[in-house]
Amino acid sequence: MTAPTRQTRTSQTRTSQARTRPTRTDVRERVLTAAHQTFLTKGYAETTIAEIAGKAGFTKGAVYSNFGSKPELFGEVCQEQFAVKSSSLLVDLGPTLQRTPADRLPQSLARSLAAVVSTHGRWLAAIEEFRALATRDADISTVYARIRSSQVAELTAILIDHEVLGEDSEQAYAEVAVIVLTQLTSLALEHAAAPRAVTAELIDRCLVRLIRGLLR
Repeated sequence: MTAPTRQTRTSQTRTSQARTRPTRTDVRERVLTAAHQTFLTKGYAETTIAEIAGKAGFTKGAVYSNFGSKPELFGEVCQEQFAVKSSSLLVDLGPTLQRTPADRLPQSLARSLAAVVSTHGRWLAAIEEFRALATRDADISTVYARIRSSQVAELTAILIDHEVLGEDSEQAYAEVAVIVLTQLTSLALEHAAAPRAVTAELIDRCLVRLIRGLLR
């Protein structure tokens, strides 16, 4: 049997590398997963691109070529996480609102939103940190504005879909969405920092008061 030549071995190596090289989609998914875990654990400021790249199994160059910058990567993670959470909220909220009498609507809506704080409080706290940095960094500010605009639009659509205000003004629903999102983020930060002082039960009661006032 003839031994393979150097040219044959080189060709086989290149073919093997091509087969095992991850696709761009795979790279993005692995980086987003690593970024989500690291941002959630360490916060935005303490997380480095090198750490995310290492956890995902790639170089920093691979991360930058797919996401451009650390703020952009954080923005992508936020968009992905909020899409999952808002979809989950819509699934839970729809049947609840449809079978809830008008006088119990604030409590039902508040409870659904309070569950988001208690379940995803650490991630909402990370967004709060990002918001604070946005006041001093133009690039972060640009990404944060895009995140918030998308969140407001999605929550506005949820509220309109269930006609919780009993009126047709989209602007009114958007204003409610801004107020609710701002309070959710702040309550999540308080809960993450002092869970014994700002308990899940207290958050629930605060949101009932807030939503009752918004729905008048």
